[in-house]
Amino acid sequence: MAARVLVPLDGTPAGEVVLARVAELARALQAEIILMHVVPPRRESERQSRTIRPPIGLFGAPSVLPDYSPSSTVLGYRYDPAEIESTRRYVERVAVWLQEEGLMASAVVVEGVDIAAAVVSAARDADWLAISATMNPSTLGRAVFGSTLERLLRESPIPILFVRVPDAEN
Repeated sequence: MAARVLVPLDGTPAGEVVLARVAELARALQAEIILMHVVPPRRESERQSRTIRPPIGLFGAPSVLPDYSPSSTVLGYRYDPAEIESTRRYVERVAVWLQEEGLMASAVVVEGVDIAAAVVSAARDADWLAISATMNPSTLGRAVFGSTLERLLRESPIPILFVRVPDAEN
């Protein structure tokens, strides 16, 4: 079985910098490249949030109606089907580009609130994790929420190929 390299993409040029190194690694190992993007839910506009009327009694309990889950109605967050489709097309375009370079590549789009957890979970089925990051992440954001990169470095169950992007802006 061929080695597998998981590459989480964030849709930015800085996030794609790692692809050149991944291509080298994949050629040397005859590895498959799995491109992954995690789509988080988005906050609905004030007006849209007011029009949602969940059935009484579902707050706090698992819902059998996906459009009325507590997380989407109480917190006002939803997955945007147009964003998911756009993301899927983007990741598939990158996979096709790698395939045209003679590499094995596939695309995966996952919906999830916790990006790091989704990547770590997917990494359990891969042999390498390839990531890139800018040098100047938000200090406030890191202090309050921690960094996705730091969590991946700490929690990844597989070796990481890390490419630093010194002058990129996200």
